[in-house]
Amino acid sequence: MEIHLILSKLAKAKFFVGMLIFGIVFGGVGFFILSQPQSEKIEVTATVVNVHEEYDYATESYTNYADLSYVDNNGVSHISTDFPVKSGVEVNDEIQVCYDVDNPELLSSTGGEFLPYILIVLGVILFLAGVVIIIKVLSTPLSTENHMNKVNMENVSESRINAVRESDEEKKEYYFHFTGKLNQSYIMETPSRQPIYEAVSQKLALFTKFQFNFVNHLTHREEMKEVTHTLSTSYGSGNIQIMTESKFKINGTDCWKLLGDMGYSLVPHMTGLHASYEVQKYGIVVATMEQAGANVATGKEYKFNIPTAGVYTISCRESDIEGVFLACFILSRTFK
Repeated sequence: MEIHLILSKLAKAKFFVGMLIFGIVFGGVGFFILSQPQSEKIEVTATVVNVHEEYDYATESYTNYADLSYVDNNGVSHISTDFPVKSGVEVNDEIQVCYDVDNPELLSSTGGEFLPYILIVLGVILFLAGVVIIIKVLSTPLSTENHMNKVNMENVSESRINAVRESDEEKKEYYFHFTGKLNQSYIMETPSRQPIYEAVSQKLALFTKFQFNFVNHLTHREEMKEVTHTLSTSYGSGNIQIMTESKFKINGTDCWKLLGDMGYSLVPHMTGLHASYEVQKYGIVVATMEQAGANVATGKEYKFNIPTAGVYTISCRESDIEGVFLACFILSRTFK
């Protein structure tokens, strides 16, 4: 199987790998809570004697607290201060709480005894769903056609090819990553964060056309482009194998064809889960793209910086920026 097809499968499966991880975490926390020594709790009705709120600078919001009066089963009265309550609770309201038999002054909310079981059930559901879907994704047949190499060599003169081959233009370093909400806008910039080329979303849609404003900051040229997504389904021979493939077009033209008409193609490479690409123009390598981690987008360094689909470090010539940006844009929307 070709590398770009493996990448496609990994991209489709990555979300469900997250489901597996969350399933294990939720289930583990639930079992950990159950494994701890549990003291007996008794539910009691408490009366609100005072209400106040405090500002939490971490969440930039206010939290409501109440002082509660209640009597335990031995007839002893207690006052508990700073018990968190929902907004709208007033003095003299009655609320249900639980106190610890071994320490009657220790209160907790009712229903907490079900939390570990809820976490375990949720964890099992997420884990099993993730396993089933990942198996389905990885076993689904994919098209063997390499859409990355549809270069149109018609009417390309030998002199134009030689100009690319013999160019001594310096290559520069750039970053490409998501920007904006919902990861719908994209930017190519220098390591010092100077914007070079952008595709800024103007209209988002689920089933209709997206609109992106492509901006070349070097030439100050802007062009509005419509991006559409389509799904095509085909069937294999022998046992029926349903294959659904996602494609998208820019201004009505298949994205890979649009890239190929500009003379560009991609040659993917993969080491572990790390993807890189050679960008070729008329078969000549003019740029390299390497999958990067979230530190490219955030500017922060991470101890474990996992490569992120749609985030790349780039080495290319300034004259190839438009083609390289389009290649990044296609890959980001294909494998995200």
